[in-house]
Amino acid sequence: MSTPDDPFAPAPDAEVSLELSDGFELQERRATVNQHADFIKKAKDISGIREPQSYAEKEESTRRLYWTLTRIPVLVLLAWFTASHLWLSSEWVFIDGVNLVFHEAGHYIFSFGGETLHFLGGTLGQLMWPFGLGLYFWFKKQQRFAAVTCAWWFGENLINIARYMHDAPVEELPLVGGDTHDWVYLFTKWDKMQQARDIADNVRWVGAVLMLVTLGYLVYVTIRPNADELAEGFTAD
Repeated sequence: MSTPDDPFAPAPDAEVSLELSDGFELQERRATVNQHADFIKKAKDISGIREPQSYAEKEESTRRLYWTLTRIPVLVLLAWFTASHLWLSSEWVFIDGVNLVFHEAGHYIFSFGGETLHFLGGTLGQLMWPFGLGLYFWFKKQQRFAAVTCAWWFGENLINIARYMHDAPVEELPLVGGDTHDWVYLFTKWDKMQQARDIADNVRWVGAVLMLVTLGYLVYVTIRPNADELAEGFTAD
């Protein structure tokens, strides 16, 4: 009950009313909104879409998106190199330029061990970098994606080495850094020139299997990263 001293009290004859039709219209609008909300919820449940309900879930969603977007370009590049080697019969892809640098460096690194190790050093130089880096990323850094990428690189080098071996009986490939074909020297010294093509085919087979298996595993790691991988190299704001 209001008193004359209350300045905010309504006038004695004031009335608050709500039209019955307005009440029905409000209820209809609420029912429509609820129907739309129910439909959206059912659609999300059927499709498996679930909006993050907490900051932690939103952060994980952002990390997962970052992880996927930064690895897809690598997968596309490795898939192209793999297809170029195995199905398009390409004799040279971009990464082979890097392999050539390590090949030539290997001759100098292993020249301390005599002539045979010097010629074998080119092949060892190509293989020791992806092998060493793969061990580093797997055991020291515990980064599966980087380590398995190095394993793919090791296999790609085997394809390159197999091509060099296969050329030994005919010596058609151009030589870089010297006049002696590494595998002509090595197969001749080991009396394996007659088996050169068979050895090359086996090395190529191992390289191809390694490239395909590691590429498949990289796809798996991209789709199913663990918590440490999602946290690696990214901090959500």
